[in-house]
Amino acid sequence: MGSALRFGGTMELSGLDEGIDPVRVGGHRDGGAAHFPEFRPEDFDGVPPWRGLRPCSPGMGCRIWGARRRYDNLIVATGHAMNGCESRAGDGDGRRAAVAGEAPGVEVGLLSPDRYS
Repeated sequence: MGSALRFGGTMELSGLDEGIDPVRVGGHRDGGAAHFPEFRPEDFDGVPPWRGLRPCSPGMGCRIWGARRRYDNLIVATGHAMNGCESRAGDGDGRRAAVAGEAPGVEVGLLSPDRYS
């Protein structure tokens, strides 16, 4: 993730609770150190854990992407679940193309926000 190394990637379905479970953080720390022997668990002391709310679609990660038929000035890009950070560049390119009136470069019909209407 840029110049940082990310250990983690779990998802907890907890509504809007933004609490951080220290046991889960410890598991990531210890697991990362076990898989990368050049790190020790204490190397991560003082590194603040990050968490964020991850919007999920009813399809649990089958994102919602595209323009709404009902509103000609609304483009939706949400529901990425755990893949938001990894998907943002491609979604950004697609949104830019949509705003410019261009084709998004990939087939997005199955991701349409109108599929839930």
